[in-house]
Amino acid sequence: MFGRCVCFLVSTQDEGYTPSPEQKAAEKIPVTEECASGVQHPVRLRSSPIKQPDCPSEIVTVRDLTKRFDHFTAVDNIHFGVESGTIFGFLGPNGSGKTTTIRMLCGLLAPTAGSMQVAGYDVVAWPHAVKPHIGYMSQKFSLYDDLSVEENLDFFAGVYGLSRAERRLQKQWVLEITGLGAQRRTLTRSLAGGWKQRLALGCAVLHTPQVLFLDEPTSGVDPLSRRRFILRRSCSWMNRLPESILFPGGASGS
Repeated sequence: MFGRCVCFLVSTQDEGYTPSPEQKAAEKIPVTEECASGVQHPVRLRSSPIKQPDCPSEIVTVRDLTKRFDHFTAVDNIHFGVESGTIFGFLGPNGSGKTTTIRMLCGLLAPTAGSMQVAGYDVVAWPHAVKPHIGYMSQKFSLYDDLSVEENLDFFAGVYGLSRAERRLQKQWVLEITGLGAQRRTLTRSLAGGWKQRLALGCAVLHTPQVLFLDEPTSGVDPLSRRRFILRRSCSWMNRLPESILFPGGASGS
């Protein structure tokens, strides 16, 4: 159950990065990927929020996705698929539409055009149905500063609908893997940035989601802590996740 994981990495280029004319032209070409054939999967009724995937081996499927804000195009006809059990990354300069894409995949923002499937769910038609099956750590931590570490975990466990027994087990796991056990009663506002980062990620994986979206989780963190976060924390947490992690990266070198 816990052996397969997908990580979706989105990262910005170094400041001052200017793509060449060839790179600009290449960005207009849709990225396509052949999926494995012959995979058996159930056929479901059209009224179900679960849609038969175009590629059964993909945990995330995006086709011709576009988002416009008035006359500004933030995401322009992107096309990709993410296989279950893999790490997938976005790399691009600030303002290139990475976070906008993540928000659409999470069902937080409706697209102008295109289709999306996450964990077997049609996100365009059923944006609320997919949310129990994903975790999302945004660029700005969604933590409550006036609550303690443990109270934040209890709150998110309640949001995810975990039972009392599940809450106890999952909370203990998060406290152990993050090293926050000794600070469980500390107010969140008193935590240093690196500890808040751990808590925010712990809240995002508390319900062991099928797909985890991490939007620049190492932004503002020193290089040593960033390396520990990527190589140690994330990899050990992947072993507890059923299907996928989407990991948008942050500053230069992340």
